[in-house]
Amino acid sequence: MEGLQRRFQSKNTPNPEDESEFLDEEEQERLLNELREQNERSNLAIQRGIILIGVLVSTIYAIFFYDLATAKVLSVPRIPVPLAQPIPSMIPVPEFAAMMSLVSIYTSIYTFATACRLSALEIVWKQPSLSRGMTGQVNVLTASLAGFSGVISPCIALWDMGSTIEIIFWSIPLFVLILMLLSLRMMVQVEGKIDDLDKARYKYKGA
Repeated sequence: MEGLQRRFQSKNTPNPEDESEFLDEEEQERLLNELREQNERSNLAIQRGIILIGVLVSTIYAIFFYDLATAKVLSVPRIPVPLAQPIPSMIPVPEFAAMMSLVSIYTSIYTFATACRLSALEIVWKQPSLSRGMTGQVNVLTASLAGFSGVISPCIALWDMGSTIEIIFWSIPLFVLILMLLSLRMMVQVEGKIDDLDKARYKYKGA
């Protein structure tokens, strides 16, 4: 009788090694969840910052376009950059160039936001779900439109033998698009590494 009781107790007594392994798995799960949440918060800050950069850059071309539209007599438009000496813009179609630059910037912002799964409210103030993740897939149509509309103005400036400053000025929308694509690639790579850690954990568990 005592032998049966001892065997019954030994079966119900948890194995310290199994219990330790279970606790280790819980700890790994908690650490991975914390890592994902921290990465999501960091990504959200980066995404909002990059979109803000795009909006601020667009104001330069909006000011340029507004000056052209409201000025009664403006023989030579000026590039709105904070320099001591005004830089004249010699591009033959300044209104068209400014419009194409605005189209490029806001199409880039739309492409970036959709790839990051951000809505308009989430860009401004609403806190998105920390488990939303990222598609990592860029809309080829909108990205191509952003690139095409962004390359028109610098090509016109190059064809018209514009100054270096003017060519750089009209190339800024392309730099914004490249910045957004590189940032998106970096964030997708970080998410991929976190997923690899999770897969490695399950692979180790199944071994």
